Amino acid sequence: MTTTNTHTVNFDQPIEKVYEALTDAGFWEKVANRFSAADGKVEKFETTDAGTTVVIRQTVAADKIPAQAQKFVKSGVGMTRTFVISPLTDDGASSTVTTETSGVPASFNASQKLTAQGEGAVLTTNSEFAIKVPLVGGKLEEKAAPYLERVLDAETAVLADYVAK
Repeated sequence: MTTTNTHTVNFDQPIEKVYEALTDAGFWEKVANRFSAADGKVEKFETTDAGTTVVIRQTVAADKIPAQAQKFVKSGVGMTRTFVISPLTDDGASSTVTTETSGVPASFNASQKLTAQGEGAVLTTNSEFAIKVPLVGGKLEEKAAPYLERVLDAETAVLADYVAK
C-alpha cells in the first residue's frame, strides 16, 4: 500500500524571496539539523544553470520514531534525501524529493511546486510514502502519516522563518 498526501503552505513573501531561500545553502543546513534528526549533514549543495541539487543525510534516533514502529526500528533510521530544484521561471519552480532509508523498509518521494499567488507564494508538496512490511505495512503507514505531516509542517516552518529574516 502507498499513502499519498498533499501539503500546501502559503507565504506572505514574494516567490523570488521564497525561491532564494530554497536555493541557499544556509537554509539547508537548518533543515539538516532540524528537531528530531541527529548528525544532520548537507552532503552536497550545487547550483548550476539546470537548477539546484541538495543532498542531506540524517539519522532519526529510535526514541524519536512513533511507538508503533519502534519494534521494527531498533537502532533508528538513516535517511538520505535528495532535492532537485528547477530554475525559477514565470510559472514558478518545481522540485523532486527522493529519499533512501536504512534501518527500515520505507520509501518517501515527493514533487513540489512553488508558484506566485498575489503578492505572496504557495509551496505545494505531493508525496508518496510506503512501508514495505508484509501484513502490517499499511497499518504502520496509517500510524506514520501524521508524523510525516508534522515533519513537513516543521520543515516549512523553518522555511517561513528563514524567508522572514
